[in-house]
Amino acid sequence: MDFTFDANKYLSVAENTDVTRFCTLAAVVTLFWDWVTHLDDEVEYIWKRDWRMAGKPLYLIIRYGGFAFQIFDLVQMLGSWGKKQHWLNNSDSCALYYVLLPIGTPAFLFVVDVVLAYRSLCLYRLNRRLVTINVAFFCIAVASTAAIAGYSFSKFGVVATPRFITGCWATMPSTIYMTTVPPLIFELWLFSLVVYKLIRYTREVGRPSKESIIQLLVKDSMSWFFIIAAMILWNGLNFALAPEGLRGVALP
Repeated sequence: MDFTFDANKYLSVAENTDVTRFCTLAAVVTLFWDWVTHLDDEVEYIWKRDWRMAGKPLYLIIRYGGFAFQIFDLVQMLGSWGKKQHWLNNSDSCALYYVLLPIGTPAFLFVVDVVLAYRSLCLYRLNRRLVTINVAFFCIAVASTAAIAGYSFSKFGVVATPRFITGCWATMPSTIYMTTVPPLIFELWLFSLVVYKLIRYTREVGRPSKESIIQLLVKDSMSWFFIIAAMILWNGLNFALAPEGLRGVALP
């Protein structure tokens, strides 16, 4: 996509980029509000607990690593500060940004999947055969996503923009949407494990009570599945169908 000699193309993509900026800002505000309103629980159940607790590192990576990633994305999207041109107008810096972006989103997604997979396997009392299958499936999903992302982003190009337009612009290949397929398949696999266990438990024991551990695990796992699946589907459709300037409205 060549912007060099056509000002109308600049203006058209700039209008779409404004939508992306508002969406990025909304994501950061929502994340910050969630952190403030749940800070007391975080202090009680995370910071005051033993540092050897298995879930503590994962929580901190997801919470604060994700926060840092969103702030980085917001700074890039806002472009300039006052009269000082933003450093991300530089083509080399933009290239670095578009290398980090496809790594960050799947990485955090797969970190969350580690937690969800562990919960799902707990329903089966960590059956050794099922754990092996799950680990193999997870590794295949990670490797496939990495391979597709690497191929797709080897084809992208940073667009050189004039000084009055801020932020990073790049042309993305159409194959980028395929990076959402392996994670979605893995999410469906985890979802099927939970649903199968619930159906089997209901037939053998009866409907679990609201206070039972299995009911809580199933409810939580299914809720996360729909949230993550919706995010993956949105990103896939956005990458496949959105015009230039709106493909950045992904959900990292």
